[in-house]
Amino acid sequence: GLDVELRRLGSVDKATAAVRTGEANLAISPPEGALADAAAGGSLRLIAANCNCLPLTLVANARIKRIEDLKGAVLGTSSLTEGTAIYTREMLSRRGLQYPQDYSFALAGVHQGRWKALQEGIIDAAVQPPPFNFLAIDAGYTDLGEVSDYLPEIAFTAVLGRLDWVQDNE
Repeated sequence: GLDVELRRLGSVDKATAAVRTGEANLAISPPEGALADAAAGGSLRLIAANCNCLPLTLVANARIKRIEDLKGAVLGTSSLTEGTAIYTREMLSRRGLQYPQDYSFALAGVHQGRWKALQEGIIDAAVQPPPFNFLAIDAGYTDLGEVSDYLPEIAFTAVLGRLDWVQDNE
């Protein structure tokens, strides 16, 4: 009995903004945007989470052998404020690299866009979910480790909604 329209918005920022403005009722996205909105007094809320670990591998151009080799590199992300950028910054900071002094980000999009940008040499590395992590490793890219080794417990994918809409649509 549900009437559902699915749309791909191409970035976590766009998905969060679509729910905030009412363009979308719900979004499946990393939770950081909704958490920040709620903490600032906004109306976004987390309704559910469907993955409480980060199924992401940091993959890099074959010339990069260690995380420390990413100094001066360009890393792909879908947002500078949510999702992959947060996870990547945390992972690299634990290996002594600080953003933006030691590396930069390119807004390459979600996993498909990051995979294409990596193949085209636009970026040097990116965190990737299955199957893109396996495709990259099979193609000779370097496996720099699992993000979950650095952040073992974190909601990765959540359902976001506006409080008023959620209350009206239990």
